Amino acid sequence: KWPTDLPGFRETCLRYMDGLEALGLKLIRLYALALDLPADYFDRAFRPSHNILRLSRYPALPDGEEGVNSLPPHTD
Repeated sequence: KWPTDLPGFRETCLRYMDGLEALGLKLIRLYALALDLPADYFDRAFRPSHNILRLSRYPALPDGEEGVNSLPPHTD
């Protein structure tokens, strides 16, 4: 679901995801070379794309609510 009241938000997020995927594909080639493997060794494992972007919203907290989290703690 994309917000309807943020013009350009969806397009910006999709461009960001494309950039992250392109960076990841470059990095896996470096990893392969570092392991003395052919540069394209891992390419098949990343096609089709496994790219997922989840955006979390952290709502502002009222003043004076110290120690209260707007989103429960998580490990990622």
